[in-house]
Parts: sequence; structure tokens; C-alpha cells
Amino acid sequence: LMFVVKARSFFFALFGFPFCILFIADSSFASPCCSGGGGQSICVLPSEQRYQLGVSSSYKETLGHFDPYGDYASNPAGTIFRTFLTVFGAAYRVSEDWQAGVSLPVVTNQQHFTGKDLSATGVGDPSVEARYTLWEDLSFLKYRPKLSFYGGLRLPFGKSAYDSPDIYGTNVVGDGTFTAHLGVNASKIYDPLKISLDSSFFYPFEKSISKMRGVELSSPFLLRGGNRFQLIENATYLAGSHWSGSIGLKQQWILQSSLNGGVVDGSAARLFSTIAGINYFYNASWMFGVNYETPFPFYRYLANQPYSQMLAFSIIYGGF
Repeated sequence: LMFVVKARSFFFALFGFPFCILFIADSSFASPCCSGGGGQSICVLPSEQRYQLGVSSSYKETLGHFDPYGDYASNPAGTIFRTFLTVFGAAYRVSEDWQAGVSLPVVTNQQHFTGKDLSATGVGDPSVEARYTLWEDLSFLKYRPKLSFYGGLRLPFGKSAYDSPDIYGTNVVGDGTFTAHLGVNASKIYDPLKISLDSSFFYPFEKSISKMRGVELSSPFLLRGGNRFQLIENATYLAGSHWSGSIGLKQQWILQSSLNGGVVDGSAARLFSTIAGINYFYNASWMFGVNYETPFPFYRYLANQPYSQMLAFSIIYGGF
């Protein structure tokens, strides 16, 4: 009985959000959204755990693209774009309220054109993150949620469009710039439901561009990607002591980029999507998840975004 109670508490704390993959509008690089409360780390520790190790693998096929005005154009006939992403993550509890996490993506891009098949695999941009828990979710306080704050940095280690000589960009797995992020996550359990809200802000640093596709430019310039704002609303239902199902909504706004201090017209982007997941809780240490993301039914809200759907499988191990 004590194990069941502990497992039930841990289960709710861990499965607040399904895994999701946030595909940046202007590149094929993907960075992970965590399973336990927003941010960039795929591992987020509930109060009982000391460390976590996790891996998430996802598949995405791009079918077309929405332009800056929201008009849709499908891929040319016979053209296929696929991305396979595997993210390795780890988190460690530094103290009762503080934890640190790191994520490392490995990206495989596949492209098919008439008479041409291209494929490349590379290590993408890793992320580091710190998280602070201000409040825990206490059942006798009906209206006080668990509240945590997080922040971190994505490092431009992966090959980007600036240093890749591939004209098709098949081996592009990073965006080439440092990006900082800050966020807050709130969640509350009303057994058997857990309601979560996550809000985050992403700030890409300015970068001096001296070459493109590996070719030196005669006139270097300064480029900074637009700030990104994101909201995720999620509801999780615990079906017994081993299963949970979740459904949620994600909204993402990317502001206009700047070039040498001036605004780049048509560079803003918007993405609304639906996320859903099923998780299996084997015991207090092991979790297995299947998650799906689709722009349905929010197609008319997409702008400067690829049209694609994502399926992900994840495994997390936690130690006490």
C-alpha cells in the first residue's frame, strides 16, 4: 500500500506534460520540450527523485509550408522531407529546491527529390537548464499549485546553414546561435486529474554572419532571430496505477528577425497545435511514453511554418 501511494504521487508529478518537439521555423534543427514541466530538458525531477536519465525518439515528415500570410503550398510532387530526432537527457537534484538538466539531440535528415536521395546525421545543439521549485503541490491547499521557474541556454554546436556547404541543407542540424530561455510552470492535482500551464520566453543572441553555406561573404552582416513566446496548456488523467493519458494545446509566436539592426519583413512566425500522449508507469523508476503533435484543427493560425505531424517515443529512468 505504501508503494502504491508513493508511486501514485510520483506518477502525477512526472507525467504533467507529454513530450513535444518544437521545430524552429527557419531550420531543420529540433529541440525538446520536457515531459514534466516545460523548458528544454527532457528530464524534470519530482520531489522524491535524485536523478533521471531519459531518451526520446521522434519522427516528423514535412508535407508543405505555410507562408508569412498563412497561405499553404504543398511540396512539389515526388519531394519528401523527413526528420528523425533522438534526444538524450539527464537531470540531477543539486538541493531540495534546485535541479540541473542537460539535453543532447542527434538529428537525421532525409530528403528525396526526383532522381536524388539525400541523408545526413549529426549532433545538434545541446541545452543546459536549471530549475527552482518555489512551491510544492500540497493536497490540503486546494488553490495553491506547484510552482517552478527555469532557465537555460542552447549552445550552437551543431552544423548550421552558415557553415554547411550542402546546398540542400541536408546536414543542417543546428541554428548556429546561442539562445537563452526563461519559463514558469504551474500545476495542480485534483485526483485523478492534473492541470498544468507552462509559459516560456526564448531569446536568440545576435550573430555576425561572415559566410553562408560555407562560402565567405563579401559583406558580412549582423543577424538576430526573433524572440519566441510559448504557452502550453495540458490536462493529464490517471487511469489506474500504471497508465495515464494527456491532451493539451501549444501556442508559439516568433517575432520578426533583425538584420544589421533593421527588421526583416516577413520573418515572423506563428504555430498553434494539439498535443496528446499515453504513458505507461512500470514502477517508481521506469516510464514509457508515446506522444503525438499535430496542427489540427488550427491550420488557419499557422504562418511561416512547415506543415507536419510528429510522433515520439520516450523512456525515462529515475533514481532515488
